[in-house]
Formats: sequence, C-alpha cells, structure tokens
Amino acid sequence: MKLILSLITIIIFSLDVHSDDNTGYESIGNGFSATYVRDDPFDETKKRYTRMSKDGFYFNCEQISFQTTNGSYSEHSFSASVALKIDENEPFRSQGKFSSGRFGKKWVSDSNWYSVSLSENSQIIQELKSGNTLVASGKWRDDGGWSSPKKMSLIGFTDAFDKVCN
Repeated sequence: MKLILSLITIIIFSLDVHSDDNTGYESIGNGFSATYVRDDPFDETKKRYTRMSKDGFYFNCEQISFQTTNGSYSEHSFSASVALKIDENEPFRSQGKFSSGRFGKKWVSDSNWYSVSLSENSQIIQELKSGNTLVASGKWRDDGGWSSPKKMSLIGFTDAFDKVCN
C-alpha cells in the first residue's frame, strides 16, 4: 500500500503544475528559492512572492516551518512546542504546530513539520536578519523529547525576506 501511495505521489509531483506560467519557483540568491504568482497576465515582471525556502526551512512572512522525521502516511495538525535559536542568543520558545503539512496544514503525507508564528514577536525577525545560523527543534508531546535540531545558514536571509515579504 505504501508503495502504491509513493508511486501516485511521484506521478502527481512529476506533472507540470505550473503549465499556465502564472506561478513559478525561482532562485533569489544565497541558496534561497521563492515561489511566486503573476499578478498581471500581460506583464511577466509583475510577480508576488508567496514564500521562500532554504535547507528544508520554509518562510511565508508570518510563519516558519521546518521538516522533521518522516512518519507513516497520515493527516494531522496539533499543538507543539517549538524552539528557535539564533547564534548564541537565548532560544525563542513558543507554541506552534506539529503537522503533516507545512505551516500547520493538514494533508495526507508521510512528512512531519513543525511550524511557528514569526509575526507574534518582531525580535525573532530582527535576530534572523542579523544572525548567522538558525537552529530549530520541536516537541509535540509533553512526555516526549525534542526533535533532532535542524540547522540553516542565515547568509542572505535579510535580502530574501525583504524581497518576499515587503
């Protein structure tokens, strides 16, 4: 059954879902990529970025989402503790989500993601912009341990975030 679901997923993701040229994905520098939609069907230069990613971290201007271990195919989204540490600063600890989709979304997937709001604390964004390294971890059960820390270089974060979010 898992093999069949994997094959279906591969087929779906191999289809050209951007065939209308109104959406896309492009490099925006320093290892960051961004997805966009075109706001004007007659002017290819008018793009609105919707999110950016680097090294398994995804940002949509209001949230950060990072992948953790894969599991079995399921659909879930529930509360979790998330910790973000930027360089040697004190970690930000906040309530977030543990889900089968990025940004707390529920969809059938064998992926697990932690997500947390960036918009609730402007200091997080300022530290991300001035920092060198982000380390993130999550914990979805009170009696469980923290996930293995996930690390990302913040080189180019300011330019990428400003391009996508301003």
